[in-house]
Amino acid sequence: MITWIEIVSWTVLLSSLVLSLVILIATVRDQIVMYLDKKDFWLSFSPWLVLFFGLSSLVSMQEPGSEVNYQNLSMVQQSVWYIEWIVIIFLCTATTYLSIKYNRSVIIGIVVSFYKIILSLVVVIGVLGQLSIIFNRKSSLLQQSKAALIFALLSTIRDELINGKQVYAEKSWKFPQPIKITLNKLE
Repeated sequence: MITWIEIVSWTVLLSSLVLSLVILIATVRDQIVMYLDKKDFWLSFSPWLVLFFGLSSLVSMQEPGSEVNYQNLSMVQQSVWYIEWIVIIFLCTATTYLSIKYNRSVIIGIVVSFYKIILSLVVVIGVLGQLSIIFNRKSSLLQQSKAALIFALLSTIRDELINGKQVYAEKSWKFPQPIKITLNKLE
């Protein structure tokens, strides 16, 4: 017997896959801005990179052999943990803001930013997995070659997803000025 949780789970999964396909088709057809430029691309990956490096630093500060959990963290480690999550929330908010700005639509911007953040998580996990294969001395040459091929494919896909100039040209929109951050003010 199928439970309602399974039905909801499958519905959400299938809806997500359909939405992903629609977003990718709209991106390739230059109907929506997935990433305006490389800075926008890396901004959507930065929350997960901050999380990865933050967790790595917390684990490295633990006593050898001790269990890693929140109760075992020192006051400094807890502060680092809180600051890390504040930075992650800020970076996700910045990604959402810029997606709304670049697509000139709140609904499309929110959907695209959610997709960008989830896609970046999946890619980061995939890249870490491929790096472990490449640098594992027990991996065969064939496995390492497959991992290198996946990196080349990801690079090609990245270049296709950075489509800001094409969308702005297609829609005859004025290309936005890049955000400049100086020590004195945000321009």
